Amino acid sequence: DKQRIMGLFRDAIAEIGAHGYSLFRFSDSAAFRALLEGAGIKDVTVTEHPATHRVPDMDTLWRGRLGSFAVTASAIGYQDEATQAKIRAAVERLAQPYMTADRLVLPVAFKIAAGVR
Repeated sequence: DKQRIMGLFRDAIAEIGAHGYSLFRFSDSAAFRALLEGAGIKDVTVTEHPATHRVPDMDTLWRGRLGSFAVTASAIGYQDEATQAKIRAAVERLAQPYMTADRLVLPVAFKIAAGVR
């Protein structure tokens, strides 16, 4: 719910039963912190930053994300054309709650971690 720009695509892939790698493995700050501490980093801090991404229309969202999310784009590109069309239809349906009068307004989030090696 915090990272809908990528979440729309990942949810659509899962909804139609296509296979794809989970990109949200470290969306939990405790899991992210544990990863860094496991790599020997001390005094780890993880700060979450919410933001909003505005996209003019669904076509821009579709083309833009397929050109910038390597793992997600590969998961979609691996599918046949009919499955890709189903994924796109699911993305469009899932994006409707974020549509305003003139654009999509999607919540996004990122984390910044710091520590000492």
